[in-house]
Order: sequence, then structure tokens, then C-alpha cells
Amino acid sequence: MPVPIETPFGPLAAVADWLRANGIDPDDVPLEGPIAIERDRLGKWSIRYAALLRNEAGHRYVDPATDDAAREERTTPLKVDPPANVQVTSL
Repeated sequence: MPVPIETPFGPLAAVADWLRANGIDPDDVPLEGPIAIERDRLGKWSIRYAALLRNEAGHRYVDPATDDAAREERTTPLKVDPPANVQVTSL
């Protein structure tokens, strides 16, 4: 039986399922995150996360300024709360 892959937020499969349930492609989120839940000024909850960027051909690319994978911070409305085995920071 394969050993489950752990991320800083919990088991990879559980984190990926939760991201998908909230309309986020888990392949676009780095394993190390960041991923956090935050409340805006109107009291609505959203997920703030890093998204790996892709070029016009759909390939990830390196940011020349950081020499690391290009990424940007994104937010999306929280539709589904994380399950007990997914631990994300609340801001």
C-alpha cells in the first residue's frame, strides 16, 4: 500500500480534494503553500493561496527576478470548510 504524501497542511489527497471543492486546481498550488483562510472587511471568508503561473503554452515558468517558479497570490471565496485533517491558518 502506498504511503500517503504529507504536506504542511495535511495529507496531499485531502488538501487536493478540499482545494478542488473550492474551485482551485491543486496542480497550481505549490506543496509548501502558502494557503490560508481569511475574513474580509465585510465578514466573508476566502482562501488566500500562492498560484504557480503558466505561460501562453500552459507551461510553468521561472521568474527571472527570483530564479524560482513564477507565482502570484490569489484569493477565492471559501465555499467548503477544510476537513479536520486539513490544517490551514486562519487570518
